Amino acid sequence: MLPLSLLQSRNFIKVLYNKEKYELLGDIPTLGKRIRLWFLIIDFYVCENEPKVEPVKGIHIIGWHIPKDKDEFENIKKTGWCGPFGKYLPITSPIPHINAQDPNYFLQWSKRKQLYRKAWLRQLEQNEIEVIESGFDIFVEHYQKSNLPKKVKKYNRGQMRDYFEIYKEDMLFYLIRDVKLDLVIAGVCILHDRDIKQVIKEYSFTDKKYKNVGVGMIDLCISYAKKNGLPFVNLTLINTYGHMSKGWGGFTKFKLEFNPIVIYFRQSYFKITFN
Repeated sequence: MLPLSLLQSRNFIKVLYNKEKYELLGDIPTLGKRIRLWFLIIDFYVCENEPKVEPVKGIHIIGWHIPKDKDEFENIKKTGWCGPFGKYLPITSPIPHINAQDPNYFLQWSKRKQLYRKAWLRQLEQNEIEVIESGFDIFVEHYQKSNLPKKVKKYNRGQMRDYFEIYKEDMLFYLIRDVKLDLVIAGVCILHDRDIKQVIKEYSFTDKKYKNVGVGMIDLCISYAKKNGLPFVNLTLINTYGHMSKGWGGFTKFKLEFNPIVIYFRQSYFKITFN
C-alpha cells in the first residue's frame, strides 16, 4: 500500500476547495469529491483501489487517478472505464515521502545529508541550538523576516492562515534558535494529518549560513512522526519535466537527496453516465 494521497485527507480538501461548493463521497482510502457545475456533475477520485461510483441524476463525469511509485505509463484497461490517459494528463506534480518508521532511514540519504544530520544532533546535544515550539503569529513574524522571495512570503502568509483555520491544533510550529547568539535561525511548520497518517512538512525557512539546519528540520519531522506513530513524512511537491516551474529545481534536488518514496499520478481513467 502506497502512502495515501493528500486528496484522501478531509482537512486538505477543505483547504484546497474552501471557495468552491463541493461534497465528499465515500470514505478513506477511496474518498472522493463532487462538484456540481450547472447541468454537469463531476466526481473526482485519487486512490489505488477502484472507487464505488454513486449514481446521480443528470450528466455524470467521474475521474479516477491512480497513484504510482514509478513515473511510467502503463496501458492497463479497467472494466467499465475509459482510458488510461495518465501519459497525457498528469493531475499533479510528484510527491516524495520518507518512511519514518524505518529505524535506519538516514542511511539511505546522500553522504552530505548524513553529515549534516550528525552536526545537527551534536549541536542539539551540546546546547548550541535549541528547538522551540511556537504559536502561529510568532512563527509568521519570523517567516516574514526570512530571506525567502517576497512573492513566496506574501502568498504563503494567506495560505498559512487558511491551513490554521482548518487544522487548528494539528498545525505545529517550531523555531530553531542559535543559543549563543540568541537568534532565530530557522523555522518549520508541519501538519499532523490524522486522515492520511502523515506529517506534512508544509512551510520552512533557514539562514543559509546554517546548512545542517535544513536537514535537521527534516529529521525533526521524522522524529515527530515516529513519536506519534505516523508512517510517513510528506515532503510536498517536487518538480519534474512538464510540472511546475524551473524555480523549484533547488527544492526538488534537496528533497530527492533523502532517497524518498516518490508518488506519481500517471494512470487516469474516466467514465460518463447519463441518468
